[in-house]
Amino acid sequence: MLSSNLCICLCLQSTYDRCPFELVRCIKHILQSEQRLVQEATNASSGSGAQAMDTLSQRHQQINQAFEELRLATQETENELRKLQHNQEYFIIQYQENLRIQAQLTSLSSVPAAERTQREATLQSKRATVEAWLAREASTLQKYRLV
Repeated sequence: MLSSNLCICLCLQSTYDRCPFELVRCIKHILQSEQRLVQEATNASSGSGAQAMDTLSQRHQQINQAFEELRLATQETENELRKLQHNQEYFIIQYQENLRIQAQLTSLSSVPAAERTQREATLQSKRATVEAWLAREASTLQKYRLV
């Protein structure tokens, strides 16, 4: 203990030996900071401290409310994104269905004429329905992407 005090004394002496007023200034600053901290702690435990705590509590409630609003908005956005992904997946399925119908129409050339006419009419009707739906849905999906 004695040797550490001696070490501190020597350190202080070597640092402030040439400028003792710097040591006074440093100690004064430390004491003022300590006094300010004690005053703040005293005020916090007294009536004005209760008011400060009330203000802090209100601010805490405002932050919690803002977080809750953000959480709800994020959850809503997540649900909308899932719906859009589902719509896009269904669009892809219908597009593949349209390609399958197109391939069937192309392969009808090897089917006898009587059967071809009946199947071709059915496939053309299906294709028209699917293409109309695809056009509407493509427009809708495009609008969502622009928003």
